[in-house]
Amino acid sequence: QKVEVLVEGPSKLSQRKNESGPIVQMTGRTTCDRIVVWDGNLRQTGQLLDIHIDDCTPFTLFGTIPTYDT
Repeated sequence: QKVEVLVEGPSKLSQRKNESGPIVQMTGRTTCDRIVVWDGNLRQTGQLLDIHIDDCTPFTLFGTIPTYDT
């Protein structure tokens, strides 16, 4: 399933590990306030993105950013 997510920034895990580089674990929230985590970059902070949900736990959704071939 694809959901629209407001990107909040790096995840708590990413901040604890002091991850830096082009790919970090990002977090955001859906319109119904569910937490979503995926691998992305810091430039996504503050954007609305469509995230494809691959897995979940009772409180967190795990996803990827879909790529499109043109």
